[in-house]
Amino acid sequence: MSDFTKDNYRSILDGIIHIVQKAAEVFESAHNWYQKNAEKINEYLTLFADFSCWFTAVQKLAENQIVFTGDLTLELAQSICKSDSLCETVEQYYTENENYEINAVIERCQHAKQLSAYSSLFSQILIAYQYKHYHLACLGMLAVVDGTLSDVSENQKTGYKVRLQEIEKKISDKFELTDLEKKLMCIYVAMDHFEESIFKNSDFSQDEPDDLNRHWMIHGRTRREYTNLDFIKIILWLDAIIFLDDKLADHKEVKEL
Repeated sequence: MSDFTKDNYRSILDGIIHIVQKAAEVFESAHNWYQKNAEKINEYLTLFADFSCWFTAVQKLAENQIVFTGDLTLELAQSICKSDSLCETVEQYYTENENYEINAVIERCQHAKQLSAYSSLFSQILIAYQYKHYHLACLGMLAVVDGTLSDVSENQKTGYKVRLQEIEKKISDKFELTDLEKKLMCIYVAMDHFEESIFKNSDFSQDEPDDLNRHWMIHGRTRREYTNLDFIKIILWLDAIIFLDDKLADHKEVKEL
């Protein structure tokens, strides 16, 4: 990624942090990184068949606005790739066994240091969610996402740069990626799709899109029905932000030792 300057990386982080003002920069940078490394990635997929299946599943999830932050096992990736209804497969995964997986995500977010300023709001959102008031729960969770992004504005300035360089080198040298590197790459793949879905500018005189769209939600134009899966998608965005902030911080500490 020799063409990526320090300013490019900073614009990525600023875009993530100030998602309203800088969203276009984020998606353009993510798209550029992905496109510049497409050939290396394709060669890597050919060499590592299991990773190829995992990567295909990640792409399918991203196309459906889902950033998977859990343990995407090969078995689950294969199930996602073969599924005729990916959204049903994902919702089942998070809600089976008495909502075990989604409860784990909620608990992880609830105890995250990044949400300390939003504990009261988060608790109220969970009450709305428990009563299946999904529209209210989704709007509230989106507000928490925005707030959390703003709060981590002094986050790692070069963390992305170091991590992405390591991922690129491993792909070039045909070394298998770690689980952490896979998750970071998963976030980038998702970002590559978000420009044309979640953060796509909309003409409010036209029909509201079926997918989640931040502009329709924040500007009070949304009239669609909100579902359990919509809430799962949004809290997974939050979980990804927390994961990214924590892991890049851990990586920085290790580098400084």
